[in-house]
Formats: sequence, structure tokens, C-alpha cells
Amino acid sequence: MCYNGSEYYYRKNIFGDVIEIYNNLGTLQCRYVYDAWGNHKVYNASGSEIGAEVANIGNVNPIRYAFSGCTSLTSVTIPDSVTSIDEGAFYHCTSLTSVTIGNNVTNIGDYAFRGCTSLTNITIPDNVTSIGGGAFRDCTSLTSVTIGNGVTSIGDWLFTGCKSLTSVTISNSVTSIGDYTFYNCTALTSVTIGNNVTSIGEYAFYGCT
Repeated sequence: MCYNGSEYYYRKNIFGDVIEIYNNLGTLQCRYVYDAWGNHKVYNASGSEIGAEVANIGNVNPIRYAFSGCTSLTSVTIPDSVTSIDEGAFYHCTSLTSVTIGNNVTNIGDYAFRGCTSLTNITIPDNVTSIGGGAFRDCTSLTSVTIGNGVTSIGDWLFTGCKSLTSVTISNSVTSIGDYTFYNCTALTSVTIGNNVTSIGEYAFYGCT
């Protein structure tokens, strides 16, 4: 995974929990210790606990933010073996221009593609049923979006700050549009809303001048 432009590697236990993170030189950066309920504490290489407020690689979830900050990444193809794109998975991948979502992905997590400032268009396939809040927030080059027929609700802040977004098509499967969904999408000229939308959240189109 990437963090602040550097590569890191993690080691898991037999249960799939991340227990250690190393830098690209193989130097231990931190350890995770879990209790019986799955809660964890983070310790540095010397054994001192790292507080949650500290800006440290140990406090970046290495699963949910898998490719966050990989600023040289230009293209992503999600294979059919993947069922969920988790929270912040491609956060701030600023060179990412192309995303192909696999046929078995059903969930796109919160902030999954937030800050992907080179991404110009996205098509959400019919197999996706859930899109988290802020998933495409601050994708400032995004011009067009097509949301497939599987999605039933659109999360809050989904396209906030997508200042190049001009066209959006929302399918008939969608029943609700969240708060601030298109907030400050200043270039938006065309929105097609499906026939089954019954709820549009607060300030959903605020600032669409």
C-alpha cells in the first residue's frame, strides 16, 4: 500500500488480521494487538503505544485504504473475484484516469475514489447496489457519470466538489439521493433522475450554478 507517497507492506495472522507493517526496506513500523472483540491497539517498533490522534502509518487502515495515495497509479481494473471496493481504497490517487469495475462488485465504500483528480468519467455497472458517502468527492476532472440499475440509494456528499461534472444519469432503481450529493458541482448542466426517486436530501444540488 501507499502512504504519503511511500510504499509499505503488511503481514497478517491466520485470521486475516493485519499484525505488522513494514516500510520498503523491511523495517518494522508498527504492530497491532487485538483483544477478544477485534478491537486493536497500535504499537511502534519499540513497543510504545501510538495514540489514535497521531499521524502515523499505523493509524491508516491498511485494508480499507489499500491504494490510498498511490499518485502514479493511472489505470485500475477490478477483477470479478472482488465483491467490495472498501472505504478509501483509491483515495487521492491523483493520476488515476481509468477505472473498470468488475461484474461481482456490489459495494463501493465511503471515499473510495475521493480526490482522484484525473478521473474524467465513471460508469457504475448494474451489479453495484450500494455507493458510500463521498465516494467520488473532489474528483475535479470528472465530467460524466452513469449509475447502473442495481443502485438503490446514493450516499451523502457523493459528488461534492466535482467542479467539471456536466452530466449525470440516475437509473430507475435509485429511490433516494443523499444530502449534499452534488454540492458545488458548478458545471452541472444535465441531470436525468429515474422515475422511482422519492427522496432528495438537503442541499443536494446546492451551488450548481
